[in-house]
Amino acid sequence: MLTICVAVIAVASVVEVSPERAHIRGVEGPPCLVRGILGDDACPGCGLTRSTAFVLQGGWRSAWAIHPGGFVIALLCVLGVPLHFQEWRRSQSAGGKRRPERIRWALLTRWAILGGVVAPWLWRLLGAE
Repeated sequence: MLTICVAVIAVASVVEVSPERAHIRGVEGPPCLVRGILGDDACPGCGLTRSTAFVLQGGWRSAWAIHPGGFVIALLCVLGVPLHFQEWRRSQSAGGKRRPERIRWALLTRWAILGGVVAPWLWRLLGAE
């Protein structure tokens, strides 16, 4: 997870982002399969990449307009780096055992991602702008 947090922060800080698209040196990622098949509002994560990049680059108003879940993802990644590094250090000294605190943090993180992504999607899906 430490690697994922660092990768998200690194990529989001160098990606060129606009409200319509995100790309690195003109190269865009693959199109969203769910969005392509079911439409713009069908994908709960639609806009999450752009929103997270905007948050980490300081474009908070644009991030909120695209997908409020970008704040959750950015916060979890920024806080995740020192927490995962500290846990890795502790597990090395304890023989690689997982501690109960780590399991609680993992559950909290999952619920934060679920709430931060699904709640704005439902809000958008129900037409409450």
